Amino acid sequence: ATGNANLANAVATRLTVQNAVSMLNARGVNPGNYTASTDGLVVGIVSFPSDPSKKCIARLYGQTSTMTVWATGGNMVSWMDGGSYIRSNNPNSFVLPVQQGQAWNVSVQQSQYNEVSAPTAFYWVPFGKNASLQELSEQEAAALGLTPPEPFQSFASSWPEPDLAISQLLDILSQVTGEQIPTELQDRFARAIRELVIHPD
Repeated sequence: ATGNANLANAVATRLTVQNAVSMLNARGVNPGNYTASTDGLVVGIVSFPSDPSKKCIARLYGQTSTMTVWATGGNMVSWMDGGSYIRSNNPNSFVLPVQQGQAWNVSVQQSQYNEVSAPTAFYWVPFGKNASLQELSEQEAAALGLTPPEPFQSFASSWPEPDLAISQLLDILSQVTGEQIPTELQDRFARAIRELVIHPD
């Protein structure tokens, strides 16, 4: 390099690089605990399976002693009404800045209700040449301020089925009036209740 530069005070009036500099060379990494020989970025990506009809959700986790990041993805569902929905892809990602020598970790949590696993990947992008990673044990990571992620909370649910509630309401009405409600009126009542459930607005 030529020109004037005072790197200790982060001041440079002119800096010319005459040879090639290797930077932003992304490297794939597995879930785990690490330290790096240079500053850089950790990128986590959660994608989606090729079949959008498959139930699929996963959460990525990244952490240093000073920052925690998350990303959730897979396939998502948007309800249109009480009986139909749209299921589509929902990819996401995070970026975690890490300093030279700083401990960091990444992990993946898949929902127990998945039909297939959401595809995931992690990349380390070092800011320098000949950068290296050192893997840490769980004990070493904990001693450097890293903690395990909170459990992934997910649950299975279904759209409420109104038939039982409708039959109970009809029984109550019969008891109040003291008469058996005609079948035609029962059908009209059931259709009206279903319409309220499906289109509450």
